[in-house]
Amino acid sequence: MQRLNAITAFIEGEFDVYSKFFDLATMVESKSRLDQGFVNQKTPVLERSLSEGIASYVMPLSVYSFNDEERIDEIFRRINSNGKYLSRQELRASGATAFFPDLVRKISSEIRTDTSASDTLLLNDMKLISITNKNLEYGIKVDEIFWVKNGVLTKEMVRESKDEEIVADLVAYMALPEIPRSSSEVLDEFYGLKESPRQKEIEAALQKVNPDIIRRRFIKVYDQIRKLLEISQCKFSELIFSQPLQIIPRYFQIIFLSIYELMFKENMEVKNYQELSDKLKNIGQHINITTGGNWSTKNKSNNIGGVKGIIRDTFKIKEQVDPATDSWLTEFETLLTQSRTEQTLFDFKQGFTRLDGRGEFDEKSFSKIIKTLTAMANHSPGAIGYVCIGVADNEK
Repeated sequence: MQRLNAITAFIEGEFDVYSKFFDLATMVESKSRLDQGFVNQKTPVLERSLSEGIASYVMPLSVYSFNDEERIDEIFRRINSNGKYLSRQELRASGATAFFPDLVRKISSEIRTDTSASDTLLLNDMKLISITNKNLEYGIKVDEIFWVKNGVLTKEMVRESKDEEIVADLVAYMALPEIPRSSSEVLDEFYGLKESPRQKEIEAALQKVNPDIIRRRFIKVYDQIRKLLEISQCKFSELIFSQPLQIIPRYFQIIFLSIYELMFKENMEVKNYQELSDKLKNIGQHINITTGGNWSTKNKSNNIGGVKGIIRDTFKIKEQVDPATDSWLTEFETLLTQSRTEQTLFDFKQGFTRLDGRGEFDEKSFSKIIKTLTAMANHSPGAIGYVCIGVADNEK
């Protein structure tokens, strides 16, 4: 898909070769799109002979036919074991469609903000949510992704899907009755890459709790951390260390799980965000993380207990269940991102009242919203649509 997109993107003038752009008059299809105004000819234009050479190039294809999904996964792994290697996490995730990999994939994409409403995307829409480190007019800038922006992971580590490994570790902790150790081998087993009872164990645990409950709890804790960073006005790495380290994935997990346990195991909520932010300031000096590929249950548990002891007095027992107190920041951002690729299932309306100063109920707007929802309901079987109230179409 990336190769096909590179070819079509070059023809449509999204990038240059030798500082020149493809001559759209070279092909019937591109000339037709140019005449209809779907694409614009950028200059300087590549020589016609070179453009013709590119347009007439024959692409060789190898076609295989299988009726066994395991064979498809096997061929995929073989192909990606040569040339440009996939990371270990990418190999784990390929072809994995159980509750655990699906949940990890969904949460990870929400945090990276490259989420989509459907698992099927048109090739031309992929660029809208692709992660890029170049100054392109589209896509998601890798420097703005939470993990990179806050010094938890490097750009290269996000490209290797190390962020999904963090999410996978956290999800396993939240779902399983006993704290699991963390290692590459354990993740292989959770994903079914290696024969092990661990995969059945994590799948059974997620079905018992409900994957969507785990997801909602994860996002709520993540939103609490984002709120703390906004109050502290610094990056995560700067908050917990006076002299930030280059990467701190295990430190992030300790802080995350400490807040998670207080919120959902002890039924507490933040009493004072400023005080919590102050308590977390330079807390890294009180966390003793072991290094190496294997992160033991004991070290994880001891550090979580220590951090909870430091921050506990900034929390209070939750007195009532009030959805209005939940942070919807990430949920709302996800809807905004998904609307880029699934426009027909997302719409935004200014509100139910007029903005002329009188504050009267807007029957016209209300009628439009009902019609929009009706159209979404008739979109396709199983389709879910959203109308976000309070978001205007334009500045006016």
